[in-house]
Formats: sequence, structure tokens, C-alpha cells
Amino acid sequence: MSFLFGLSSTYPLWIIFFSFNGLFQSTGWPCNLKLASSAIPSNARGRSFGLWATNYQIGGGLATIVSTFLLVQYNWRYAFLAPGIFMVLWGLILFNLKNPLKKSESKTVHSFSVPKTYWNHIILLGGLYFFVKLFRYTILFWLPFYLNTVHQFDLLKSGWVSLFFEIGGVFGVISFGWVCDYYFKNDRKKLLPYLFLCLSLVLYFFSINQSSDLSILLPSIFLIGSFVFAPDTLIASTLSVDIGGYNFAGKITGIINGIGSIGAALSGILSSWVAQQWGWSYVYLSFALLAIGMMIATLFANRFIIHPHKKETFINL
Repeated sequence: MSFLFGLSSTYPLWIIFFSFNGLFQSTGWPCNLKLASSAIPSNARGRSFGLWATNYQIGGGLATIVSTFLLVQYNWRYAFLAPGIFMVLWGLILFNLKNPLKKSESKTVHSFSVPKTYWNHIILLGGLYFFVKLFRYTILFWLPFYLNTVHQFDLLKSGWVSLFFEIGGVFGVISFGWVCDYYFKNDRKKLLPYLFLCLSLVLYFFSINQSSDLSILLPSIFLIGSFVFAPDTLIASTLSVDIGGYNFAGKITGIINGIGSIGAALSGILSSWVAQQWGWSYVYLSFALLAIGMMIATLFANRFIIHPHKKETFINL
């Protein structure tokens, strides 16, 4: 779909290929999480998933570097054609890998539906993830444009400065994954209010900052990445597996990720509309206010109680 998008030149084809791109891409996270959860014990989920989840920050960072280079040196089409070719080659490698879950299939509970007892958790996490993904995709896609138009950076400089968003994300998921296990191991969701409070503060500072000084911009973007990606990973991996265990990890993650993807889909429309009406500073200010609301929601969600699964079967990957 990425390759076909790069070959297309009309809006109907762009819409079709980009929509199917999202459909196929969205299968990756729940399937990967299901596989990873089979090898990670409950007392190490925070730091293990934090380390594991650097895959999409490092991948996002490499994508920024490669796409910026292709855009500047060639044109936008190559930013879609090159990943399309790479994914075909990577798909051939994955297709020929042996299935490590085959031996444990008999121990897996096969159920299409998710138990009703999980739905309060799913709704709360899904609602939070809606906004987290709204933040992440807005910043990921629009930050280079913001730096180019507001701070008057050229395309190349905008690309490498925005890279600090993913670099901060790598730091955030690893460090807060460790904090999650060592200080919040009995109730990992209690870390979320602190993360949302810090996120709101750094977003507010970013919204009022008018300076183009890199000594201010780079640490700000780095911290935003840390406090966006940390709750992102905590919600979409650690807490999802805490709720459903190995048997329901894929389903619960898929539902939560699906709700979050609605926020991702709306990110371009909402952010560009706010920016057009009031300016880019109000985009980040509105995110800061939403983060405060999310902090309050996690503080007063008394029914949100996670019971880690005691009986789990792990396999050697």
C-alpha cells in the first residue's frame, strides 16, 4: 500500500491506499504484543515492555531521517516507495520464521469475546489512549511543519530537530518502565497521573515559548517525547497485558489500540483546524489542558483496579 501510494497522483487513490495502509499496519502491535507477552513475567513487564517498545521510537526516528533525506534529495514519492520495497523484503523474512507459539497452543484459551469484567478497564484505557495517540500523531506528523513555518527552519533542519521527539521517547519508555516496576509494581496505573501532569507542564511551556534557540527547543521536544511515549507504552502494552494476561493480551490491546487510532485519525483534522483558527501555540496549549483532564481521570477512576495474573505460562522464544 505504501508503494502504491507513492505511485499515485489522485486524491481517491491516495485515500484508498492510505486507508488500507492503516488497516494492515494496525495488525502489527497486538500481534507483536501477544508474542512478546508469552515470554515476559508479570514482575518485569514495565521495564521489559519499555525496552521492547523502543521499536517504534527508533523506527520512527529512522523513518524521519530517511524520509527527510529522500524528500530533500529526490521528492515525496520516494519516501513511500522505499519503505514499500523494504517491507516486502522484511515480510519474506518473517514468513519463513518458525512459529514459537505452536507448542503452547493447547494451553491457550480460545475465546472470541472479551470477558465483561475487563470492560471498565478497557474503556478507561481506550479513552486515555485516544488522546495519547492524538498527541503522538499530531506531534509526529506536524512538528517538522511547525518548525519549518513558525521557526523558519529549512526542511533538513526541521527534520533532525523533530528527531528529538523520538529520542526523548526512547529515554521515556526505558526509564519510566523501570520506575513502573520498582516503585509501582503492585498497581502500575498509579504512575499515569504523574506522567500526565509532567506532560501538561512541558506542553504548556512549549506553547508559550517563542524562541527559536535550539538550547530551548531541543530539551523541550525531548521532554515532550518522554512524557508522550511513556504513557503510550504503559497503556498499550504493560497495562493491557496486566488486565488480560497472555490469553486476552492480543484482543484487549487490539481494542485499546483501535480506540486510540480514532484519535490518531482525527489528529490531522483537529490540529490543523485549531492551528488555522488560533495559531500553533493553541494546539499545544489545548493538549496541555487535555493532559490535565487525563490526570484527573486517572486519579479518580476508583473502579480501575488491575489484578495481575498469577498463573501464567511462558515459552522460550
